[in-house]
Amino acid sequence: MNTNALRSIAVCLSVVLLTSVASAGDPLRIMPLGDSITAGYTDNPSWANHPFEFGYRSGLYSLLTDAGYNFEFVGGSQEPWNNLFGDPSHGGTYTPPLDLRALGQNGHRGYGGAGAIYLNANIAGWLAADDPDIILLMIGTNGQDIAGLNSLVNNIVDAQPNAQLVVAEIIPYFNYSNSVVSYNSYIRNTLVPAHQALGHNVTSVNQYANFLTAPGNLASINQSLFSNGINHPSNAGYDLMAQTWFDAIELLPPPSGGDPSDPPIVIQTNTTSMTELAFASDVSTSDLIEGITPIPSGPAWNTSPSSMTDGQHGGSFFDVGRVVEGAWTAVGASVEYHLGLGDNGLGYDLHTIQSIAAWESAGFGNQVWTVEVKPVGGDYALLATVNYQPIAVNGSGASKVILNGESGVLATGIESIRFIAGAQNSHVSGTFVWRELDVFGTPTAVPEPSAIVVGLLAILAGIVAQPFTKPSSQYQDSESWF
Repeated sequence: MNTNALRSIAVCLSVVLLTSVASAGDPLRIMPLGDSITAGYTDNPSWANHPFEFGYRSGLYSLLTDAGYNFEFVGGSQEPWNNLFGDPSHGGTYTPPLDLRALGQNGHRGYGGAGAIYLNANIAGWLAADDPDIILLMIGTNGQDIAGLNSLVNNIVDAQPNAQLVVAEIIPYFNYSNSVVSYNSYIRNTLVPAHQALGHNVTSVNQYANFLTAPGNLASINQSLFSNGINHPSNAGYDLMAQTWFDAIELLPPPSGGDPSDPPIVIQTNTTSMTELAFASDVSTSDLIEGITPIPSGPAWNTSPSSMTDGQHGGSFFDVGRVVEGAWTAVGASVEYHLGLGDNGLGYDLHTIQSIAAWESAGFGNQVWTVEVKPVGGDYALLATVNYQPIAVNGSGASKVILNGESGVLATGIESIRFIAGAQNSHVSGTFVWRELDVFGTPTAVPEPSAIVVGLLAILAGIVAQPFTKPSSQYQDSESWF
């Protein structure tokens, strides 16, 4: 092989490597989307007691920066610096302590007084201009428009299918509103699960809970976290919101990229019965996590999670002797299973996850949870969120959820899996009885070498096999002929 050919190979490889590095270095584009709370208004128009500090965006900027994220807030809203609702700078005499403008991080799509109608009228243009990877949506404070919210989410998913859309349950008003609670319940129990069932990249967060004095008591509003006595948070309230947004971002998978028409899809199949023991014979004794020692963390489980993976469903609570197999969850409690590296040292391909919850009463047969997976050498990322609550308050019954990948594989190269219990609505405790968790899969196969790799190896073998040849005379006087 001559030197020109070798140079050509080197140049081609350099282009490939530089392209990969440039892609890896692209910042994560985050679009904060919503109304005055997204913009960061406090006690405007005076801004007398609660100076403008960019709302939750300043706290989120600090959290993301401290965690090492390469990101950019995107969006073209000029509020509140256009003084439509008061001058936050007090005539140019005030600058926020963390000035996102100076950092080039003032991008957002927050508009005072906006509702779903206004966002729907503009969202197509905003998405085209901003091209977000993550959209943080909180809308509804200026009217709980469920139909408008549905349209907005549909428009976002259709236009930006690879983006991760996080829909927030909105914060309360200064005084309790049942309309807000109902709106949030719709987001949590209907809107988001419906999109997830279709494989859309839609998740939710609970911003309402940040403004309560007693968790679980939706009327216990912490009025000290409001700045205007109506609906705007104080800066302390915004900091709590920032942490919630950050926690949600931490759980998201990286941007999928690729063909927008073919996003990764998790298919969820739900089954329910009013009979507690309906799925007792469906448990597995040969899945991947059978017999693995669980590693619980977070809030303490009400009973040990070890019985969720023992291949036993158990009887009814009201049976003689009360022999019940399963774990009584706690809201936010998690359990982790280390699968190992598998036969090929590459982890496992996960094909199916099965979850069964059941109880004789109290609605404990519902189930709300998330599952995260950790690839070999990587970090945990969200795989799916399940919110299946078919059993009535204080009702008896069982529910079964099965997750499958559309292509037959949910995730590949996985060494650990983690489940996190959420809050279901049928009982004041928010807990449920998790009878069985089964994870099915196979060791990740060693990939076949690609044609490019085979070709390069052949070329390199040819280079090694050829004897050294002195360069032609036109290169003899060059100090760096090769």
